[in-house]
Amino acid sequence: MIAFYCSAIARRYSDVYFATASPGSTRNTNLIDQGSFSGPIQFMIKGFIRMSGQHDVCVGAKRYIDALLPDQEDWNYASGSFVLSKKGYIGDVCVATELKKGKVFSDESKQEYVHEAVHQFL
Repeated sequence: MIAFYCSAIARRYSDVYFATASPGSTRNTNLIDQGSFSGPIQFMIKGFIRMSGQHDVCVGAKRYIDALLPDQEDWNYASGSFVLSKKGYIGDVCVATELKKGKVFSDESKQEYVHEAVHQFL
């Protein structure tokens, strides 16, 4: 929802840079141990995460720093872009819409539905 909302806001305020970045799959965050899942489901999720690969927290944090400093040479993404891993959950990044599974993020009508839902909630 954040990615859709960010894209909708970026269209409205073209003079401000908006970015949504996924940190990817980071190890040593203990996210799964925070109580959302328990028992066999937690065990299965941890196994899937380990099999799919993880990178260090610093790599994930760098994506956020890069998004905060968009004028860098290696960060040339348009305002409102959702940036995530090209393949799986780690490695090089790209704009979500470059991936088959990410095409939905360019759908402006879905962005508007999310924008409206957030404002109705607020």
